Amino acid sequence: MGRPRRSEGDSGTPQEGEARGSRSVPGFWQRAWRRTVAGWRREPLFRHRLRWDDVELVSERLPVDGSPPTLTGVLWDRVDRIFAFKRDLYITDQICVAVLAGDDGLVVNEEMEGFLALTDELHRRFPGCPPYEAWWERVALPAFETNEYLLWPQARPTADDSAVAPPDLDSAPPV
Repeated sequence: MGRPRRSEGDSGTPQEGEARGSRSVPGFWQRAWRRTVAGWRREPLFRHRLRWDDVELVSERLPVDGSPPTLTGVLWDRVDRIFAFKRDLYITDQICVAVLAGDDGLVVNEEMEGFLALTDELHRRFPGCPPYEAWWERVALPAFETNEYLLWPQARPTADDSAVAPPDLDSAPPV
């Protein structure tokens, strides 16, 4: 068994006011304890937060145990389709939006911090993309059905045109 890896900038020697053995990244047992406590409290092990700027949309997966966040993003100028759909979670449904750029993309859901603000941003940024209030009922009802709805571009495919096909939502990575 090798020595544990040190985080960048961790010299291994205590700094002024720092106890020996403390690190900026929590150790295994600290992370395990935080996960255990989160389970007891029935808290999720991850929080998801959405942020964006003029260049890209980013989803941050923030573990409650102090591990580094996982970032997934899509560039605004590469977005070619935006779909709203619903996932059946057996007891309840989850409203989702897929922001797709070719074969890449990002699937976000209503449980993420910033979801409603993102739907406002999509309406502002993409001409013809309807506001949340205009499509929510169409996606939400009837319950426990996928109810895919193309938000952008508004051009609907015809019998001869299969260029704008809905994404394969079952193979989308969980977010």
